[in-house]
Amino acid sequence: MKPSRRRSILDQLGVERVVNACGPVTALGGAVLDRRVAGAMADASRTNVRMEELLAAAGRRIAGLLGAEAAMVTSGSACGLVLAAAACMTGQDRRKAHRLPNTQGMKNEVLMFAAQDIVYARNIPHSGAKLIQIPQRRSLRRAIGAKTAAFVYFPGVNEDRCPSLSDCARICHRRGVAAIIDAAAKPPLRANVRRFMRDGADLLLYSGGKAIGGPQPSGILCGRPDLVAAAVLNGCPHEGIGRPMKVGREEVAGLVRALELFLARDHRAEKRKWRSKLEVIRRALRNVSGVTVKLTPRSHCGDPLPCLYVRPTGEGVPSAGEICRRLGRPDDRDPAIVVSAVGDEILVWPSLLQTGDERIIARRLKATLSPGA
Repeated sequence: MKPSRRRSILDQLGVERVVNACGPVTALGGAVLDRRVAGAMADASRTNVRMEELLAAAGRRIAGLLGAEAAMVTSGSACGLVLAAAACMTGQDRRKAHRLPNTQGMKNEVLMFAAQDIVYARNIPHSGAKLIQIPQRRSLRRAIGAKTAAFVYFPGVNEDRCPSLSDCARICHRRGVAAIIDAAAKPPLRANVRRFMRDGADLLLYSGGKAIGGPQPSGILCGRPDLVAAAVLNGCPHEGIGRPMKVGREEVAGLVRALELFLARDHRAEKRKWRSKLEVIRRALRNVSGVTVKLTPRSHCGDPLPCLYVRPTGEGVPSAGEICRRLGRPDDRDPAIVVSAVGDEILVWPSLLQTGDERIIARRLKATLSPGA
């Protein structure tokens, strides 16, 4: 008799797997953990430690791996934005840190470009800071005032409509204002970290659960030692504004191990593997009429990994949004497939496709794109 498959906790809860062709997004639980990362988390879960000591040791290790002056672990990059803003307002003054979100008597304004207005920026006011958007017609130089604590920049978000990061940082530094760079979805390779620091980043944020492949509730805040120390003061386990943004010893251990593995990976070989998966889908769609398919070496946001774009063009072919909705429903044979629509195109992101997922996507897309489907 064939042994029955062990039911996972997800099976027991009645939660079904989805084919993730969107990438390591929060709504789908972030990255799929390497067994070695999960093992490090399990090891840490069996031992009690002083969290301040663990967080300090992890910060030193991460800083060394990235070539940064200082670093700390956060409970995601959204938390990093809150702690970065808090650090720029309070410095290492414990009394000010304990007063947040009351910012009376502090520099409490954080500037950003209106062209980079993304939902994640709305986390900044949780620190007590006042977020001020700079219209295109108004320069950063004129926007800086006596209450300005920091400036935040989002690489990859409408950069063509904003001055360069290096120009912005130069203006800020002349006025004693810190530059916060939210690179949450970017790969934290040492070369990327050096580039951002060279361009003037005082604090640099990365997500732990995206490109790194670490636990979803983890992130990295690195940069100037004095500002990182101020962010630590505002974070958990201290009694500051970051107390609810707790990161456990399991996430700390998992993030450190994931970063070590990420930096040691053969990223070129990884991209070749992803491209081969996308080729399976592209070949399956090449004879479908009313459809244009392109395989690009980078995403439309400049992410350095191959992506597949499928554009419905024929009469009677469903729109990109409708195709995404149809794929998002499981059928009798396959699980739900989560893809995203970018304008009138369907984007297939390869980094979290499991073995055989490319064939599922190819089969479902071909059936959905066929006229009369």
